[in-house]
Amino acid sequence: MEDFPLFVVPDVELTGCLSEEESHHASRVLRMQVGDRMYVTNGAGDLYLAELREVSGKELSVELIEKVPVTAPSHPELHMAVTPLKNADRTEWLLEKLVEVGLGTFSLVMTERTVRKHIKMQRLEKVMLAAMKQSRKRTMTRIGQYESLDEFCDLSFPGQKFIAYCGEEYPKQELAKVLKPAMPTLVLIGPEGDFTPEEVRRAVECGFVPVSLGQERLRSETAAMYAGMLHHILNTQAE
Repeated sequence: MEDFPLFVVPDVELTGCLSEEESHHASRVLRMQVGDRMYVTNGAGDLYLAELREVSGKELSVELIEKVPVTAPSHPELHMAVTPLKNADRTEWLLEKLVEVGLGTFSLVMTERTVRKHIKMQRLEKVMLAAMKQSRKRTMTRIGQYESLDEFCDLSFPGQKFIAYCGEEYPKQELAKVLKPAMPTLVLIGPEGDFTPEEVRRAVECGFVPVSLGQERLRSETAAMYAGMLHHILNTQAE
């Protein structure tokens, strides 16, 4: 890929226009002119080489020149579920870094020991889009919010499911030894005070495997980053 800027517009095939926000970035930040080229993705995996046709108005028009073929293998789905962190900046940092290594879904799950109850979803979506463009991703990370662990556990997931847990009520295996490459993977990370035994019991009943992340006790964002990088490395090695 040439070093053209990347824009994310879900309906670009239908409208032929950048969104108002992406248009502002193209015209006011990047100072792009008619004839300048760019990449545009619909966020669903399709990428186009495009050319700017008009720089007036709130939504700039573009011409899709060609569809860019997929050249790199895609990793299986990684779904990371975490409780909202006490410091919102840490949640944003975690989302940014996980998107860079190919996160498919990011879920925020309220637990009994969750401290932060308010989540700025629009802010997280902006962080996700910025990280997606920075790392040249074609597919948008899905972001969801769940009011309880019970609500989240009711979701179906076609792959391996793990819950990171520090307590001793349930036997645990090391994630690095049981995580299999080439399979959709869901990892559930708890709050700083850990999941309650009852929450772990509920997760186990729903098919989650209790795991440890080594001998060290990690912060929630470090634990999630560790699991995300482990998934990325194992699948890269398996290619």
